Amino acid sequence: SKIVINLHTWFGRFDYGTNPRLYEAAACGAFQLVDFKREIPKLFDEGVEMITYKSLEELPAMVKEFLGDHSRRHKIADNAQKKAYAKHTYAERMKELLKVVGA
Repeated sequence: SKIVINLHTWFGRFDYGTNPRLYEAAACGAFQLVDFKREIPKLFDEGVEMITYKSLEELPAMVKEFLGDHSRRHKIADNAQKKAYAKHTYAERMKELLKVVGA
């Protein structure tokens, strides 16, 4: 897929909480448009590694923009994949958990 549209099932009800697809699509090297959740800017750099939207009305223009910009789309997807492997693997998360609990 040229663009993965990641729409959380709780879109429009909650602006927090992420689904596994956020990490899975990034790890696969896919470019994704994802509905904004408060945690995302702490996990991925907006505009550099991930593109978010806040309303469904924004999507058609965003899809058209990114379908027409192959280079930018691939750069963002590559950046997200690098971040996913560097920061969002089970091994990396366990290291962080052990730091937090003082082990």
